[in-house]
Amino acid sequence: MERGQGALEYLLILGAVLLVVAGVVSTIYLSSSSLFSAVRRQVENTLENEVLSRLVILFPALYLSAPPSQHTNHGFPRTPAALSTR
Repeated sequence: MERGQGALEYLLILGAVLLVVAGVVSTIYLSSSSLFSAVRRQVENTLENEVLSRLVILFPALYLSAPPSQHTNHGFPRTPAALSTR
């Protein structure tokens, strides 16, 4: 009888440990996915608002000397698909 009780207690403790581990893993997974999306948005905003705008200011000849067919926004070329942030 004692042996069966010990096995049952072991299984209950094992189940509790597995539940705690599953909770920790799911919390880390959900936190990392939301953190990744927040970091990605921040990087895209920085790229669009800071880096690309400063490149246009520093090197206007590169943007203004392009053929007129690429200019759609008052002398600025359309954003290529590879650099699009939307």
